[in-house]
Amino acid sequence: HRNSSDMALRKRVVIVGAGSCGLVALKEHLESGSDVVCLEKATEVGGVFSKRPDACYDGLYLTISNVFMSFSDYPWPAEQIRYSPKEDYADYLELYTDHFNLKKHIKFGTSVKSAKRTAEGTWVIETVATGSEAGTTYEADVLVVANGSNSSKKSLDSLAPGFTGPKLHSQDFQNAAPYKGKHVLVVGTGESATDISADLAEAGAASTTVWARRPFLIAPRFPELIQKDTTHDEYDLMGDEAQWSKVPMTEFLEFVNTSKIFNMCPLWLWSFLRQSFWEVCQAPKSTSAPAFRTLSMWSQLLWKDATSSTVKSRAYWQADQAAFATKNSRIASMVAKDAVRLVLATDAKFSESSVTFSNVTADGAVRIDPPEERTLDHIDLIVGCVGYETRVDFLDPKALGIELDPRTWYKHCFPPGYADGSLAFVGYARPHQGGIPQVAELLARYHALVVTGAKKLPANYESIALEEGAAETNYFFLSPKLKSLVDYPGFATSVARLIGCEPRMPNPLFSPAMFVKYWIYPLWPCWFRLRGPGANKASAMTVLRDRFPLSKMGPIPPPPFIISAIVVPVQLAMNLVTHLLKAGTKGASLGAHFLWNRSKMYILHGNTVF
Repeated sequence: HRNSSDMALRKRVVIVGAGSCGLVALKEHLESGSDVVCLEKATEVGGVFSKRPDACYDGLYLTISNVFMSFSDYPWPAEQIRYSPKEDYADYLELYTDHFNLKKHIKFGTSVKSAKRTAEGTWVIETVATGSEAGTTYEADVLVVANGSNSSKKSLDSLAPGFTGPKLHSQDFQNAAPYKGKHVLVVGTGESATDISADLAEAGAASTTVWARRPFLIAPRFPELIQKDTTHDEYDLMGDEAQWSKVPMTEFLEFVNTSKIFNMCPLWLWSFLRQSFWEVCQAPKSTSAPAFRTLSMWSQLLWKDATSSTVKSRAYWQADQAAFATKNSRIASMVAKDAVRLVLATDAKFSESSVTFSNVTADGAVRIDPPEERTLDHIDLIVGCVGYETRVDFLDPKALGIELDPRTWYKHCFPPGYADGSLAFVGYARPHQGGIPQVAELLARYHALVVTGAKKLPANYESIALEEGAAETNYFFLSPKLKSLVDYPGFATSVARLIGCEPRMPNPLFSPAMFVKYWIYPLWPCWFRLRGPGANKASAMTVLRDRFPLSKMGPIPPPPFIISAIVVPVQLAMNLVTHLLKAGTKGASLGAHFLWNRSKMYILHGNTVF
């Protein structure tokens, strides 16, 4: 029981949003002993993954496995690894909420009108009941903004000037049924564009064309399967319950993108392996599936279409690390089957119901060199999959002395001027590999420790934030507008070090199985519950030992694994040399030699080699 002095020291925390990020922030702050209330405008938890059917479009599947998407101390109920549909994740969030008894702390049907800082350093939060004028005022010591970086859709007003037909933002797309028999142009190449274009074609749209305005990357959910199986369609596989028991963990994208052994390679090797693989798969005698040949051609256009020799070189040697990658290969499968047409063009001129693309460098699976023009004579509808903007309407950034730019906040969470953690943003770090909620959980754990005084931000955290943010912008140079983008293994490890929960390498003599898993299993969130504040070793071992023994791992792709196993020991020695010479091991800047002088894992986010 807490005494009266303990009660007086308890912080009052208000969290805005009860989506996945808000829920985990609520849970962590409650466990740290704060008085917490969560304000949610909807009538249920989950945000875009709520049980409300119109929260997001029909047929959506997660882009990381259910094991990866689970929070670190609450494993997914089902033991089989799979990519889950949105309905299953909504169920998981409900179970998580009930397990930690969170609902009694959530005020549903409550919209935040304004949140203002008082002269005393506290917060006054004005709310209104959804659909009503009645409101409540809350006072707090700490404000956590967790309503999501994807809550404000970008306007379509400037998209396709001259076109007089209807334009629909992807957020407003529910399913393809209303558009049967229509000629549809989908703008964008992200996950929603991939799903929506495929759904339109399968639902009987007269034609479905995707306009890619710049070269793009596709990271298939099943890298080996799409390369080998000529009939592979990841959406069909995900919907077939009988197939899941046949798909081992090593077939999942997260195995090749987040495991320790691959992330300890230098970036030049990481990129060279991918570029070589893409090149080989396009060779005339290649036996690769048509969808993967198409995907490989698109991926290489990032450097082949570059007009500057400097950009061309960097895009080659950073491969899939230079830009955001769409973790969904449906569009490649649909283009390979001639069900969807994709046009890669930097420019387009629209009329009332048509468009002429200029500087076209790819038309479906065909590379166009030199560039040409292409025309669509009839368009009934444009679906804009153009993303979202960072907006928090209830805050006045100027009055608070902050920018709504995650790369000016320490770890995409702590804005300048709030060293005590009295203002924090959770859910504004989007991993290049991995999921937003999993990074949000680590940040929520760290923020709860800062609020209670168990941890302190670095004294110069404001300048560190700017340096790390500049390095991120430089690294992901082909996605300059996506300010939330981070490298999951490096970012998660950097926050885990601040918490004190970075996983340690097991002793190969006493724990040989865990030693192997430490190096080759995906960097699932459960690894960060083995030690440190908030440790829950039993929960972590449920996943790492009980559900995924080495016998269930599946086959390892030989060439990249063998090459990595040979190179990593050499790279570890290079890391030591780089560390001793103090030549850019803290991630504050990329440095001139970031391709080789340290492991990929240590390039960004303030990671040190030791």
